[in-house]
Amino acid sequence: MALAAPAAADTTDAGPVTEPAPQETAVPGEPMPVREGAFGYLATRDATLWLAGQRPGNVVKALPAPPDYQDANRALGERIDSELRTASTTPGACVQIVVDPEGTAGALFDYGVFAVDAQYCP
Repeated sequence: MALAAPAAADTTDAGPVTEPAPQETAVPGEPMPVREGAFGYLATRDATLWLAGQRPGNVVKALPAPPDYQDANRALGERIDSELRTASTTPGACVQIVVDPEGTAGALFDYGVFAVDAQYCP
């Protein structure tokens, strides 16, 4: 399962948040825990396939950003597309989206997109 700490929306001048490189060998797994006060959405299979077709990672990669943040935007876009690709190519799998309004390290909020095994999908 491709698990990573949710990405942070950095609002400080301390520099960009760098995402790990996508893992092409990822497999869907259990849903990520959602702490109290955070929001978690477990998409249906149809919603997952629709979202994957929209290529949201490309949108993230195309967002205007200062040069110091462009690599982080590209990495985040790749991460989102990787999780969606994993979920959409695994029979019955879906994605989970988690948004935590209490960001860490000066972030406005934390968020993540995770591939989830079919047995947990609505």
